[in-house]
Amino acid sequence: MFSAILVTASATIILLLGIVHLVYTFTGPKLTPRDPDLTSEMKLVSPVISNETSMWKAWVGFNASHSMGAILFGLIYGYLALLRADLLFGSIYLMLVGLAMLAGLFVLARRYWFSIPFAGITISLLLFIGGIATAKQTSTSTFSNATVSPAVAHDSTASMLFFHEAQLRAFAGQTELVLQLFPKTRKSADEPQCG
Repeated sequence: MFSAILVTASATIILLLGIVHLVYTFTGPKLTPRDPDLTSEMKLVSPVISNETSMWKAWVGFNASHSMGAILFGLIYGYLALLRADLLFGSIYLMLVGLAMLAGLFVLARRYWFSIPFAGITISLLLFIGGIATAKQTSTSTFSNATVSPAVAHDSTASMLFFHEAQLRAFAGQTELVLQLFPKTRKSADEPQCG
């Protein structure tokens, strides 16, 4: 599924940015001020909110937690796209949360960061949008001219399949077909009503 590949690529970019940022947080000078006196001052001064920490410790903590958030996003959305694409693309909530996260990172990168993370996040956002668009297009075209499945011997498995087919068709906006399918999800009076 092409949409899963696009979202996996999007998640991978954010995952890699998060890993690199975490490494830079704890090793080397990449995320330290160019002025060593400023680093020393940050270690001595506490933020207004609390004198239990220093600006330096807060700086390191914020960078580390920022990295962990990017890594978490990359791992979750990469997993969903690779192994649970049905869940990801079947959930408007998951798609909107991912889109909102990337859009928020895009705004932050544009306003506060520098060109490399901005470019990575921009590409990631475009890939994610492409994944959503192709998933929606695929689901619409797959079900666009379909008809309701032929009658099948009515058992609990058939009921469940009719129910899930109705859900997919509802997502594709095929209300008339949904209304034809839902009566087939009911069990007959002689069947056990549980399970």
